Amino acid sequence: MRFLATLLISLLPSVGGGLLSRDGKPLNWFQLSSCNGTFVNAGARIVRRTVVVQSPKISAPTAVRFAYSDLAVPNLMNKEALPALPFQARKP
Repeated sequence: MRFLATLLISLLPSVGGGLLSRDGKPLNWFQLSSCNGTFVNAGARIVRRTVVVQSPKISAPTAVRFAYSDLAVPNLMNKEALPALPFQARKP
């Protein structure tokens, strides 16, 4: 996982034949945080075999989380129809 100045590129380990949105809608249930530890909802898009996550509210992301709620119904999956599992990661 690489953290950049204004966005975060998430390298997911099991992308199989590639990534897609299960329902064809924008990816959901991603959140970013800065060093203050407060998470905000973030937009995410698939770029080849990675997911780019960004939010205009976070200028220097230090953490990302995905489907980090019991209520989450995420739409990210791989082309073999295996759903992405919830995760949280912090910048080292």
